[in-house]
Amino acid sequence: MSDEIKNPTAQGDGGEAESADRWTALPEYPEMMVRFRDEYVKEEDAVLDLGCRSGHNARIVSEKAVTIMGIDSSAERVEEAKANVPTGFFRKGDIRRIYEIGPFHAMIASFCIAGLTPEATTQPFIEKVAALLVPDGVLYLSFRMKKEAGPASISTASDGALVFVYHDLTQITGWLTQNHLSIVETYRSECIDVEGDMTTDISLFIRKK
Repeated sequence: MSDEIKNPTAQGDGGEAESADRWTALPEYPEMMVRFRDEYVKEEDAVLDLGCRSGHNARIVSEKAVTIMGIDSSAERVEEAKANVPTGFFRKGDIRRIYEIGPFHAMIASFCIAGLTPEATTQPFIEKVAALLVPDGVLYLSFRMKKEAGPASISTASDGALVFVYHDLTQITGWLTQNHLSIVETYRSECIDVEGDMTTDISLFIRKK
């Protein structure tokens, strides 16, 4: 299944975590997580939210009776997530080094690969996620794709700081397939990046074979 969501006014703001949190306040992004919760997550599932930020997605999913855990690189965001989702378990950490034992029935990776370079860290990240998922487990994965860019184009703000790594859908699909992860649904949302260029946000609903 595929759908188009038009959002030409959304823009990054020069900070990965801040812009990602701002997107989650836009209607289409919570809608994606509500769909993931309602159509893919089951009661009593163990769920891991990677790059959980302030717990926006965890809060939506936790409206079902699940066990939710989250990881974020910001100690401040982890404390916010704990306050927003008192029933969850959150820790400060690096999503490239997931030491949770699992297995998990569902995992969330909402724009968290924006700071990962494709071959060096994104491919091993997908391998780790696949290893932690139970058979028939589900994954929500979203990332930004720049139509005129290659699979590892990096945008910079005026101060030269890293803002976003743009990923290639074909490359991501290949790595998912190699790890027995099958895309069930794909959603696309048009947006404008910090440089004023049109980009596409990709949301994937994925199931482990």
